Amino acid sequence: MFKTSSLEYIDRPIDSPETLAKDILRPVLYAILQQADSIQRLTGLGLLPSSIQGETVKAHTIRLVALANILPGNEKTKNALMLTLAIHDLPETGQLIAVNRRSDTTAVDKALSAELDQQISVTEEQVATNIFNSDELNLYHEFEKASSYLKGRSQDLPTEIGLISKICDKIDADIHYHMAAIANRNDWSKLCDKGPKLGFDLYEAYSTKLVELKNTSLSNSSILCQELMNSTMLKIQEIWNEVPQNEVPQIIKECLENFKMYSI
Repeated sequence: MFKTSSLEYIDRPIDSPETLAKDILRPVLYAILQQADSIQRLTGLGLLPSSIQGETVKAHTIRLVALANILPGNEKTKNALMLTLAIHDLPETGQLIAVNRRSDTTAVDKALSAELDQQISVTEEQVATNIFNSDELNLYHEFEKASSYLKGRSQDLPTEIGLISKICDKIDADIHYHMAAIANRNDWSKLCDKGPKLGFDLYEAYSTKLVELKNTSLSNSSILCQELMNSTMLKIQEIWNEVPQNEVPQIIKECLENFKMYSI
């Protein structure tokens, strides 16, 4: 079982975070992670290039492995969580490199088109089958299974590793989106409205699914996941509160005003 408190996962410095990923990945997979440094994140959300510079799939992955490393737990479970997060975007990276694309498909794009989301899932599954061994493929499937459960697309219960890794993926994406949004706040466009709205909507959707796990074998894991999401939302509120209110985009104000914290 994992436990965490406050904003440790955001604020605690990590020594040599890339070394963690390198040590846990097979060389062929680490080579793909290196290529992920050329895949830009957040480009489809209307943010200026200057506000998302350096926000790559590799950077996201390394932060997630570092996060998993500071979550208390037994070594076997923690290593499985670190490996899951280290590999979860490698099929996407492999597919994008193959077609010479240098930006990922955003969560907003996938949410707006179930057909696109399914098409991407099928393609990435083919890549995953080619690059992963059986243990890695099982962890990748646990991550995808948790994603389907949290989005309400499946009633099959996730595993502990799948559930926690998917929540970690979300919270890192959320906090770094908002950091970029703050840098972009004076050049806001309507296109930008899609990002924060989806993040808050998914918080509510995921929280609702976590409550359903309260009296299951995943009860402790669901409590941790809710705490991680709640800490992230508090951090998002905190960083926007430091911005002059006349510079906060209207959609951000609305999302923060309507936000309701969940607990388990």
